[in-house]
Amino acid sequence: RTALVQLGTSAAVRALAERLSEEGAEGDRYPTINALSRFRGEARVPAVRALIELLASEDTTVRRTAFDAALQALGTREDAEKLRRPGPPLAHPPEVRPAELTLELLSAAARSRYPELRVLAANQLDVLAHPEADELLRGLFNDRERDVRIAAVAAYARRVIDGASDAAPLRDVLRGGARETLLSAARGLAAAGDRDAFRPLLLFVRAGADGEREQALLSLGVLGDLRALEELEEIAAGGTEEAPVEPPMQAAAVEALGRMYRHVEDGDVRERIRDRVDASLANRMLSASAVQALAQMGGERSRSRLEGIVATPSSNDRVAAAIALREFADPASEKPLAGVLGDWYSELRWAAYEALRAIFPADRTRVELHAVQSYQDDLAEPAATYLAAEGAPAALLTILGTLTDDDLRERLRIGLARREHVPAGDVAALLRSDNPVARADAAWVCGIRAERLDPAEREQLGSALVDAASGASGAGSRPGSPATPSAPTARSPPG
Repeated sequence: RTALVQLGTSAAVRALAERLSEEGAEGDRYPTINALSRFRGEARVPAVRALIELLASEDTTVRRTAFDAALQALGTREDAEKLRRPGPPLAHPPEVRPAELTLELLSAAARSRYPELRVLAANQLDVLAHPEADELLRGLFNDRERDVRIAAVAAYARRVIDGASDAAPLRDVLRGGARETLLSAARGLAAAGDRDAFRPLLLFVRAGADGEREQALLSLGVLGDLRALEELEEIAAGGTEEAPVEPPMQAAAVEALGRMYRHVEDGDVRERIRDRVDASLANRMLSASAVQALAQMGGERSRSRLEGIVATPSSNDRVAAAIALREFADPASEKPLAGVLGDWYSELRWAAYEALRAIFPADRTRVELHAVQSYQDDLAEPAATYLAAEGAPAALLTILGTLTDDDLRERLRIGLARREHVPAGDVAALLRSDNPVARADAAWVCGIRAERLDPAEREQLGSALVDAASGASGAGSRPGSPATPSAPTARSPPG
């Protein structure tokens, strides 16, 4: 089997499929099924189709194993990158499932006579980027099996929440009134701004089971119907003396207020909501929801609060705040985010790095100049590699003199020396700086690149070298000299 997988051809797949037939119902099929899950490229198509044939098996374990193996062969769900926690880029980014072949598998499972396969199909159709996914899910809304109906409506509602599908079919589910699908339908309609969702959501807030009430509260915030405001505020405050609420309910109400904030026009009410959210930041059981509320509220005040959380070492919500600042994408957040790139907590520093990349999508050099000064190698090393090979020369020249890591400075100098073009004016400005290390680096670059300089550059740099040798201090001592552009300052690790 291993040799056939390594061969990786359609003929190898056929050989394994024949072995499945020979093994029969009594044989040990699972190693062969597992082998089929490992095919990629063109051979993946016949491998998945061979696994689809096993969905008709009368053995429940064979059916489930074949379905899971087919999913593995197809690759990663479309939402995998969105759900990935902050961290270093994957060495081998996962391949996203091909839509047509995925549809082939899920269509077979959705039309299977076995209900567990129909449930599995519904749970995967929520993110499939194919127009027929909606039709398959709608076909399961009235399935004879309760679990299938629940999975299908919930998956379709998630598609509506993500903006991938029309909310209209959920209105029919709502009118049907079946309790097991009512909440999912109402949540989908709330995301579409349909006021018909209000009453069922309020019903679940007051009489739902654990988990259902919290979901209903969050969806009321998304809906933005101000009729729910008084109830949300009461729950966010902890309920009443006669009817206190549990912390999960209170946390959900705090986040719901943040979601509702943008729908509120009354200034006093907006301040009341903000005060409640701010107060919740000090409560360990509510602070995570308060951070999410700030992210939903938007605006400069919310951004400033999130920046403060990122910069507070004692806070447990720094990662969530950094992720929220990525969505704000405001250049004003650069300093607090850059300030935690050296933090010991990997998830925090990578969340900050990803936020900076989102804030400056067209200026990667700017971000890497911050990252290269991190004393965490997982950030600093890739940053140095990028800067040496692709970083803007002018920016590299300005930072050379600020770096205390000699090995890093040498890598950047060598990178500059290999460039086709380095702005002579920026090198001259560095030669006239007050920093002797920067002047030495600039002189080294001049020496290495001497044979590639044109006459004008030779004259310009020759004059600057004379100034550097005689101890000229700064560009300001020479009228008309180019100013050294600003750059991030080097940081040292905490003592």
